[in-house]
Amino acid sequence: MITMKKLTFLAHVCASLLFTFSLIEVGLRLLPGLVPLPLLIYFDDGLRSEIAYRRNLPTQWGTETVERDDGGPELRVFKPFSKVAWPIQEDVTVVMDQLGFCNPTTTHYQAATIDLITLGDSFTTCHAVNPEETWTNQLGLLTNLSTYNLGRGGTGIQEYIQFLKKYGLAKSPQAVIMNIYEGNDLRDAGVYYYYHQNNQPSANQPTPATSETFYYDFLDHYSYGYNLGQACLKFSLYASNAPAQSDKNPFTVSLEDGTINFKYNLVFPNKNISFNPKNTDTDEVVVAKYLHNQEVEAGVFTAIEDSLKIYIKLSKEHHFIPIVTYTPSSYIAYQANVVFEDAALTDLMTEFSNQQRAYFQEKGRDLGYTFIDLTPALQAAAQASGSENLLYYRKDLHLTPAGHLVIAQTLSQLLPQSLSKRMELK
Repeated sequence: MITMKKLTFLAHVCASLLFTFSLIEVGLRLLPGLVPLPLLIYFDDGLRSEIAYRRNLPTQWGTETVERDDGGPELRVFKPFSKVAWPIQEDVTVVMDQLGFCNPTTTHYQAATIDLITLGDSFTTCHAVNPEETWTNQLGLLTNLSTYNLGRGGTGIQEYIQFLKKYGLAKSPQAVIMNIYEGNDLRDAGVYYYYHQNNQPSANQPTPATSETFYYDFLDHYSYGYNLGQACLKFSLYASNAPAQSDKNPFTVSLEDGTINFKYNLVFPNKNISFNPKNTDTDEVVVAKYLHNQEVEAGVFTAIEDSLKIYIKLSKEHHFIPIVTYTPSSYIAYQANVVFEDAALTDLMTEFSNQQRAYFQEKGRDLGYTFIDLTPALQAAAQASGSENLLYYRKDLHLTPAGHLVIAQTLSQLLPQSLSKRMELK
């Protein structure tokens, strides 16, 4: 029998829980930065976008679609003058330009012509660096060429062609540089290929389950606190149970796949530096294994080659010099110092790099573009700088300002002679 004393006690407990939950809810709404990023991906889609937008993190709320002519998955760019932050070593917030790309305020797309257009992903755009620090901008300063950065994170070769068509060709560039990043451009080509095969995009991250009742559905969509609790539970369960890969796209793998250890150390005489401490980008290892086992479908390479052929075709029609550069991953740039926690990755990731570089070099000879492998220059710079002034951020593996500068200096010396002659005439 429930006595009045017990009812009073239960009422006090419920009131305390409700008060605590209310404090958490109010606190998270006032300070959304308190939500850890690894947990944010498990939030309800709408709340995740809302919180990310409030924190100036890249989110669909701050983007707009770009029409494409190749039937690929949805393509988006930042809205004009969007503020975007990348919390890595410290918060770096940049303001995109009038088209939503990463260029200094002194760069004007309205100019009748632009000498050099650059294409690429987050290793070309200003990911955790200022627009002035990108290799595109610094290359322009070193060569006295006007430049425009059409880099966009999360895109691949097919998307580079779309940006070139929509924004680049109208500026009658003398040269176009397409920068390949070895870590994920093969994966992105696979995403494009399987999208066509399956007629639907592939999800790279887990989707929160939809609640069946009104109350849970309401909490899912509107409560920060409830989502944080659910995220903690899902994160703990997901970390111990690897997700099943999609049959529709074998390249699909979560960035938090707990079955792969992609952590490594850079060992120098004076110190050891841990890289990738959060074990991100494990999909890179998955694709490397597919390539090693010769399980990458021929259609993926056909999609890459078709895009390169379009690139060459456009260069002939619009009279620009087609250049393809190749940026290695951090573990290849620091190959002389890297020690993987999983020793089996040493040979696997080296092979992954060697095969891709050989492929793009061969296609350059076959199709007629200038190929510049940036690996030797970055490796030399890595050895010269040692443990100081790292070329890549150790937490998210992207180029630091020092890494961008090495690429700019290298390209300023290796640009085709025909372009160099034009530079001298300016």
